[in-house]
Amino acid sequence: KKVAEIWLKLFKKIEIYDTKIIRFEDTRTVGVRFKIKNKGSRNIILMRLMIEYKNNKGNTIYENVIYPICSFDYYDYNVVEQLKENYIYQMPEEAYFKDHKVPTEWNGDYKISVEDISLTNYGIEN
Repeated sequence: KKVAEIWLKLFKKIEIYDTKIIRFEDTRTVGVRFKIKNKGSRNIILMRLMIEYKNNKGNTIYENVIYPICSFDYYDYNVVEQLKENYIYQMPEEAYFKDHKVPTEWNGDYKISVEDISLTNYGIEN
């Protein structure tokens, strides 16, 4: 129980906002962009986000995982190595994390959630 409480506390110190998601014309390709604020007292060195795509009934029909913060080699130019305490991650203008497999049944509704994070070992999390 104590570990779950610690994780919940950590996840509450991450703010994801200014989200935008679009389907590129005449394709199955969808792009998502956002900002992330680290409101904690330690640097984030890895963050895994889950994007769930919904149909007209509100059911998840597809999901994708992205790593906007990743301290090891990663293929996407939108990735940063770490997000320092109280810093904001903002994607370059008109840049998107792209997914080419979103079903045509997607209605534009989505949910973005933090699935996992890794922090630096120094500092005290309050």
